[in-house]
Amino acid sequence: MDASYRGDSLLGVCIAIVPIQIVLVAARFYTRHVQHIACTLDDYVIVPALIVYSVVLKVGGLGYHLEHVQQTAPEKLEHLRKGLFASQIMCYPVIVTFAKLSIVIFYTRIFRTPKFQILSYAVGFIVVGTGIGVLFAAIF
Repeated sequence: MDASYRGDSLLGVCIAIVPIQIVLVAARFYTRHVQHIACTLDDYVIVPALIVYSVVLKVGGLGYHLEHVQQTAPEKLEHLRKGLFASQIMCYPVIVTFAKLSIVIFYTRIFRTPKFQILSYAVGFIVVGTGIGVLFAAIF
């Protein structure tokens, strides 16, 4: 194995983090169930952020330096470009936007003062607008 390869480390981190994320989201729903509190929008909005979390590792040559991939397996660059394009489309617009939106909705539910509600909705629109803008920038 080449010394410049770091893909196994990346894969190890992703494998370690995903179960933690699943446990935390499941604990969120379990706590609601035990306390007999209905799940709200902020609980459901976090689920797409968890589901869409994915990794393009072996197919695209991720984990190697670009020069190494160009010299040893240039055909992987096309897979890498496609994977990075899909990641750009899915990562920020879906994962990050839904996670931020979940937090904003949570704050809106907790803090009920009119000024904070207006500010929360404004921040929510900015988060959604930024997510849509990044989605279109990545696509086009």
